[in-house]
Amino acid sequence: MTYSIYPKQIPVNFDVIPIQPAKMVSEPISKLYSTYIKAGAGNYNTLLGEAGVNMLRSKNYSGGFFIKHLSSACKIKLANGIKSPASYSDNKVDLFGKKFYEHSTLFGDATYERNVVHNYGTNFSDTIFDKKQIFRQYNTVTGNTGLSSNYLDSAHLNYNTSIKYQYFEDNFKSYQNLINITTDLNKYYDSEVIGGNIGVSWLNKNSLIDTNNNALVKINPWVKLSGAQWRVKLGLSMEVDAYSDSVFYHYYPTV
Repeated sequence: MTYSIYPKQIPVNFDVIPIQPAKMVSEPISKLYSTYIKAGAGNYNTLLGEAGVNMLRSKNYSGGFFIKHLSSACKIKLANGIKSPASYSDNKVDLFGKKFYEHSTLFGDATYERNVVHNYGTNFSDTIFDKKQIFRQYNTVTGNTGLSSNYLDSAHLNYNTSIKYQYFEDNFKSYQNLINITTDLNKYYDSEVIGGNIGVSWLNKNSLIDTNNNALVKINPWVKLSGAQWRVKLGLSMEVDAYSDSVFYHYYPTV
């Protein structure tokens, strides 16, 4: 006898229910305010005032300014019973800004500070000083600008260079000028980082006790090595410290 099997597919119905895709909810961005104001008062006729204005979020610019005042008009009773003027004040005005480019950022700021004190810690047993004699005033003007890289990957040369100028004076006709130029460079080579720091400073000063100018040049090449569980940075710092009448050379290993 001969038997034959005829396969027959049994239909199975399956209805697919669509699944809604998951939605990514972004974190809310905090609200920024463009102005800031703070005021206060306290004992010993102390006054405080602060105010600032900033730009809001921008992909191209960032900037603003800030001002501050803190003062106290009081007298302090010394051990000998004399009440000496001890008033002081701190004032500051600060301007700052940044310009964002595709691979770099240009930045700059300027600051003015005025500080006033009265040197009341004086022995008044033999000499009585009036308020003008213990009055001290210091003015400082600072300007700074520079350019830094902001590459997203490590295949490019990273840099940060800036130049700073500062002028300082007091009410005794003493003053000093400071120019400071710095450059920092580094680049990845495989797993190592090779870089260097270069700095040049020049200080011109004029006071009753010192009129000696000073220039400082610093070069610091370095390499950074790393492994799975260790990291080390090796370098050499070379400095030239020059004065109006002498020059010194310094070499320091850095680890």
